[in-house]
Amino acid sequence: MKFLEKIRNLPESKRKIILWAMVIALASIMLFFWISNIPKSLNNFQAGQFIKDLNLPKIELPQVPELPDLNNIETNAQEETQIQEN
Repeated sequence: MKFLEKIRNLPESKRKIILWAMVIALASIMLFFWISNIPKSLNNFQAGQFIKDLNLPKIELPQVPELPDLNNIETNAQEETQIQEN
């Protein structure tokens, strides 16, 4: 507890420096462990299972009628004009 009393007796500016140094040190340690666990997490990640676990609502799309082939229409039109010309 003498350690805490020494810190309490320091000026406020030095106490803030000590506080931020401790925060940065702890954040660095946590960041190191977090980064070291990323490869393990990615190896265990299963995209298919993740999507199933989301339980997203199913959206029903209306049936879209088939559109005629435009290339076929143009060739048919050309053939018809050739037939009519003859």
